[in-house]
Amino acid sequence: MNRWIEYLKTHGLIERTQIAAPPVVAAELPDVLADWPDEWREVFEERAAIMEYDGGLSQVDATARAEGIVRTMYERRTGSALEAGQSAKRNTRCN
Repeated sequence: MNRWIEYLKTHGLIERTQIAAPPVVAAELPDVLADWPDEWREVFEERAAIMEYDGGLSQVDATARAEGIVRTMYERRTGSALEAGQSAKRNTRCN
């Protein structure tokens, strides 16, 4: 693939700035909520608010449950992505 990208750059078909590195995905969310990626923090805040206002939970219980739910969601999504990446690496080594 690198040869193909070099070919495209050499012939002026793409610029170096058009090639983005794949995002680095952590296996789990950081311990501190403020360090979470924005999209996951928004999911957390929405779930906590729903459980507090619609579900009648206290703020402490709602945030604790929401954190557990969002961490599980994150691990399932990124775990699948990480496993797929590992699988792809194994497949390319076999060829």
